[in-house]
Amino acid sequence: MTHSRSFTPHILAAFFVAVLLALVTASAWSHEQADRAAQAAASKIDVPTDEEAPVTDAIIETTN
Repeated sequence: MTHSRSFTPHILAAFFVAVLLALVTASAWSHEQADRAAQAAASKIDVPTDEEAPVTDAIIETTN
């Protein structure tokens, strides 16, 4: 009696795992690229500084 074992379910499972891994990797890469683009765009925004603005974080020195 000859037994033939079918590897089809294992091959299909491996295929779908590979596809799922590729989709997760592509999604993560896409999000990283979007974050980098947003950071680059944010760094190009010129925030004007007002030289006459009051200093609010100055340290007041006292002499004892």
